[in-house]
Amino acid sequence: MLDSSKHVLSCQRLKTLAGVTVAEPIQKVAAAQKNAFAVILIMDQAGWHMSNNLIVPAIIIILPLPPKSPELNPFKNLWRFMRENWLSNRVYKSCDDIVDRCRDARQNLESQPWCIMSIGRREWANFLSSARRRTSPI
Repeated sequence: MLDSSKHVLSCQRLKTLAGVTVAEPIQKVAAAQKNAFAVILIMDQAGWHMSNNLIVPAIIIILPLPPKSPELNPFKNLWRFMRENWLSNRVYKSCDDIVDRCRDARQNLESQPWCIMSIGRREWANFLSSARRRTSPI
């Protein structure tokens, strides 16, 4: 039988980990771009992305996407693809098992860069960029 109190604590731990993992890539980007004038990171407005506890280096400018605009966030399509192909319709033994399966799904996806490009592509964005190429004087 599932102990709901352990489940709630485990999922709360997972949310805390998600908040912590947002800070780490921001710090890595800042370190890698230390000679840049500024780095703009575009993020959705998930609670852990926009937390007041998030320490953002001076070089980083966070540009939040408008609320409820998944069409502007191609990562949502990546998550949907991973859920549909590797993560859904399964019973997980623990939160650690969920994290392990998510890591496996990410590695599967990383081994298929052509798939990432097709999932992240927006038909309307391709249309605009091809229209610009046709009208370009060069």
